[in-house]
Amino acid sequence: MRIFFTWIVALCPLFLLSQINIQGKIIDAGTNEPLVGATISTDQAGEVSDLDGSFSLSIERGTDVTFSYLGYDDIVRNYTSSESGLVIGLKPKENILDIATVTSSRYEQNISESTVSIDILPARLIENTAATTISDVLIKVPGVQILDGQANIRGGSGFSFGAGSRVMLLLNDMPILQPDAGFASWNDIPVENISQVEVLKGSASAMYGTAALNGIINIRTKYATSDPETVISVGGRVYDSHSRPEIERSTDTPFEYFISGVHRSKLTDNLDLVVNGYLFDQESFADSTFQNRARLGFSTRYRPTDRLSLSLSAMINLADNSSFFLWDNYEEGNLTPFQNTVSKTKNQRIVIDPVVTYFDKSNNKHKLQTRLYLLDNDNSLNQSNSSANVYTEYQFQKELKDWDTNLTMGLVNQYLSTDSELFSDVKFTSYNLGAYAELDKRFFNRLKLSIGGRYEYNNLNVPEDFVIDSLAVTGKSDGAFIFKTGLNYSLAEYSHIRASFGQGYRFPTVVERFISTTFGNLAIRSNPSLLPETGWTSEIGIKQGFDLLGFKGFLDLAVFRQEYENMMEFVFLIPDFAFQSQNVGDTEINGLEVGVMGELYAGRFPIRLFGGYTYVDPRYKDLENNDRVLGSLSEPDQNILKYRSKHLFKMDVEASIDKFTFGLAANTVSNAVNIDNILEIVGGIGQYRDLNNQGYMVADLRLALNLERTTFSLLLNNVLNEEYTVRPGELEAPRNYGFKLEYKIQ
Repeated sequence: MRIFFTWIVALCPLFLLSQINIQGKIIDAGTNEPLVGATISTDQAGEVSDLDGSFSLSIERGTDVTFSYLGYDDIVRNYTSSESGLVIGLKPKENILDIATVTSSRYEQNISESTVSIDILPARLIENTAATTISDVLIKVPGVQILDGQANIRGGSGFSFGAGSRVMLLLNDMPILQPDAGFASWNDIPVENISQVEVLKGSASAMYGTAALNGIINIRTKYATSDPETVISVGGRVYDSHSRPEIERSTDTPFEYFISGVHRSKLTDNLDLVVNGYLFDQESFADSTFQNRARLGFSTRYRPTDRLSLSLSAMINLADNSSFFLWDNYEEGNLTPFQNTVSKTKNQRIVIDPVVTYFDKSNNKHKLQTRLYLLDNDNSLNQSNSSANVYTEYQFQKELKDWDTNLTMGLVNQYLSTDSELFSDVKFTSYNLGAYAELDKRFFNRLKLSIGGRYEYNNLNVPEDFVIDSLAVTGKSDGAFIFKTGLNYSLAEYSHIRASFGQGYRFPTVVERFISTTFGNLAIRSNPSLLPETGWTSEIGIKQGFDLLGFKGFLDLAVFRQEYENMMEFVFLIPDFAFQSQNVGDTEINGLEVGVMGELYAGRFPIRLFGGYTYVDPRYKDLENNDRVLGSLSEPDQNILKYRSKHLFKMDVEASIDKFTFGLAANTVSNAVNIDNILEIVGGIGQYRDLNNQGYMVADLRLALNLERTTFSLLLNNVLNEEYTVRPGELEAPRNYGFKLEYKIQ
């Protein structure tokens, strides 16, 4: 026994000498920001970084240590002696298989682990296509259409005269829909400073509330990195004539041009700044149509401590534009406005976003984000309106590491004040209150369960002396509980199967209920009795990642079903010769979607793919007994929701060869069978649809020369000069020729 203890005493110093300690900090190599919760691991031990990215770990001498963080490339280092003051800079992954998203669960996760369908629109498509508005690029996303400014995902929405969106538009995680109308002001989005666009398909009301009934489009802007960067761009395009020579226009050489600039820099280690600006001028190919826009914005972040971050962003958008609602006739007057439908508008929009983020001593995240959204639209058709919207959200996130669980909770308050000629210059106010929670739990490191819910309450204050057509205003307040759940199972690395169910809810906008206006010989009437619509979306899908034979990317397949109760649509009332938003009953949409996103290497030359095919079958549930709807359909013998296309095919292919980049894009859309029958007798729209009833296919080409700091691009859009309409009575752009010159200062 004495000999045994002698050996123990002799070997202890050797064992202790084999143990070393490493201490340091893990940061983002680009922004120098600390990475909270990064993993430091060996075969025998593991640790995570704290609130300021710091870590301390005891290891055996000569052991490999792996530093990792979601969305970043791993770093592996070997240590033979104790180290302190280490600074480990991790770089964001360029691997397309490791794209991170925050939209579905409000915390960062790999896109393949989401329980719902999400597409990530690459920022390069915005830059390479010289897009002047984000809606020009969103139409490349499978299943997404933009009908006269109205977003439609998988057939969930039709054409609603600019009021009442079922798709929530977010800018940096906060709503930026025009609050009184529920309309997306695409021109307000800073295309010159976008880092990523995330499109969630299906009901998201449980986390984002009303207007997220059909999905979410979340646009996230760029922040400053450790290296200052200034990007200046100029571009423009000219429009060709339409393929039919009888289509005449008054403008000989319609054109547009833009100038944009953005500067991103870190003023100090704790303070960064982004300043961006945009000018746009267009003399359109259509008569009486033009756009002049100017935008200026800034964003700054200050970190007084490693736990606290303060940010302030603001932008102002000014616009002077003119458009018309319907063409004069279908033979040669497609570019000429129908009488009394020209609308001239001067817009002013201001957005101010203060945000506070704090990590407490238990690594819990607290975030208070607010948005002040001010709008003033001066319209020539007695449709002027102004509104103020104040959005406030408190969000709490807790990671339960021992349980492999994430908890997210939040409170929302949104206040609206609006005054418009659309509803007799009467001031309306409303507020929206919401409370939500979501729990994401992982089992056996393969199965993920997501479950969440939200209670939402809406209240609309209507002046007591306000009376329309002697009808009482009903449903001024309403509340609803909304539930969601989903599963994601990892079959293998980069192979995930998912299933989800989510309820949806939408409270009518002020414009939908109280609008009263005219365009041409038609009118839109108010409906104070309009009720909220509800619904649900279910989906089964599989996302298969590939890293094989030079192809790296995702193939996604989804089968889905959507149902809506008390769906709101504008219906034409024959006795009144006017449109009115009404609850048209229950509807259902079944469909499937196949999407692809990836890179294929032909030798050393990359070929990038993005696109997919979507099929939808949108129906009224009880059409044969719904006289109100039957009387408004252009094809009442076909049970298809209005303004929906059953087949959508999108594909964008881009190849790089040395300093050159080539791009080809195709967008194929089948014909919308049903529209409002009254529109078929206005301007010869019915005759035009009879002659053009096969849908359309638009192809675009682009070529770019990429130098060290300069990129010069040439664009040929609508190569085949396809004549087509996205919505009745408005012809889309003919073939056009564009360019873009971009210069970077670093």
